[in-house]
Amino acid sequence: VGGPSYGKVGRVWHRALFATSPNDDFSTFAHKTMKASNELKYGSEVYNSIGKAWMDVGVDLRHGNNQGKCNIL
Repeated sequence: VGGPSYGKVGRVWHRALFATSPNDDFSTFAHKTMKASNELKYGSEVYNSIGKAWMDVGVDLRHGNNQGKCNIL
């Protein structure tokens, strides 16, 4: 994605963090980051980069709360 951490990805993380509940698992939080990326209208590059990053660390985007409508798979 590029840029400083407080840029697009930081804003996505911040938005998702404040939408998180104590019972959320990593997959649900991942979906919330994807949803935040869409809400912030950062486009497919950011959306797909975030999804790939989650998958690279082993978070399965096929499970959890699908609020982010993850269509990366």
